[in-house]
Amino acid sequence: MSITSMSARMGMAEKLDVQQLTKAVQDGTVPSYIGIPLIQQKMQESQQAKAMVQPQRPPIAQQVMQQWMQMPDVTQRYQGDETFKARVDTRAKQIQQAIVQQQNAQTGRLGANFQQVMQKQNM
Repeated sequence: MSITSMSARMGMAEKLDVQQLTKAVQDGTVPSYIGIPLIQQKMQESQQAKAMVQPQRPPIAQQVMQQWMQMPDVTQRYQGDETFKARVDTRAKQIQQAIVQQQNAQTGRLGANFQQVMQKQNM
């Protein structure tokens, strides 16, 4: 098999979806050493895309903080005690910063263009 026909098969295989690629490997039209890594890559990309589309629940720390702040005694102390209010606000900012860092890490892994495409699709 020549290098030209090998690259042509690779180019053709990259255009196929997972089901088509699986069938092509089974039929022998795409060699398994080309098809299997592409199938794995496409499945991983699909899972990452689904993870981005699913609505993200706030982290546990943020949920607990929100529930805690709804308690009447906490709300009353928050409104009356400046030191307590400052500590609670600082903790809320720390939790928010952790969320932003997680989002930045995901953007770093997937790339900014991928993030922009996913945000446009969700609009």
